Amino acid sequence: MRRIVFGLFALVILLAAAYCGYWYYTANNLRAGIDPWAEAQRAEGYDLHWDAVTVGGFPFVIRLRFDNFYISAPKPLPYQASGPSMVFEAAPWNLQQWRFTAPNGAKLELVLAAAGFDAENLKGDVTLPLDPEGALDIDALNLTGHGAADGLTIAELRAGISQPATPPASDRDTFLDLSFTLTNIGMPQGLPPFGNTIQEIAATAAINGAFTPGPLAPALSDWRDRGGSIELQNLHVHWDALDASANGTCALDARLHGLSRNDAAERAAVISKTYRDGGHSGAIKSEIDALAYALARM
Repeated sequence: MRRIVFGLFALVILLAAAYCGYWYYTANNLRAGIDPWAEAQRAEGYDLHWDAVTVGGFPFVIRLRFDNFYISAPKPLPYQASGPSMVFEAAPWNLQQWRFTAPNGAKLELVLAAAGFDAENLKGDVTLPLDPEGALDIDALNLTGHGAADGLTIAELRAGISQPATPPASDRDTFLDLSFTLTNIGMPQGLPPFGNTIQEIAATAAINGAFTPGPLAPALSDWRDRGGSIELQNLHVHWDALDASANGTCALDARLHGLSRNDAAERAAVISKTYRDGGHSGAIKSEIDALAYALARM
């Protein structure tokens, strides 16, 4: 019996030593590979900078902390992010799934919308590699807008981006799947008869057709000319008494603008009908029609 106990104890010690060795080997390899990886990303058009990187988390996670970070990415959709610190964590046995947090807040810039937000708290998950078959999920709290979003506040933003394993072979194949939910959006002023807080805007969409990285305007023109489109699978808006949904397919015209007027009018009719069916037919005014048209143009 004593030999069995001793044997089990020795086995546990050996396994623990092997795991410690594996953890430190993996952590050191990750740290050693960060700078060469960053240089390779910069060659692909990404801009990555930070003041310092520290490694920790032993024994159950590998934690990478980037101080004073800045990220500018041209794909899958152009964005920029910066902040005092960003922390990534992953299980040592699964380095494709990472959890990230910006505990001291972050600044987000949405290049396509010429808008940015300061987030009080940012967290999310990322599946590597991002291109192809990657996924990115973000949850941001208490956002304050600037640029084109100046004066806007958002209590919570949840967004997801994922790419199929196979790049699109035609204009009907999906390049990117998108989803987002915005909660309690505060505006400088409302649009009568509505207040200045939209309770929720949520959407799911698919970008179809190949999108070539590069300067934004030429890339969009090339994507449009090859038949690219955005399939709006669902758009839901809850704004006071308005509870509306819409769907359809969007494309860009020669000026890189959105939907044609006819398509927008069809979706405006859907939104207005939803509002009437909700028992608010007496409140259908020109403002509602204008709002419906604006929502359909999004």
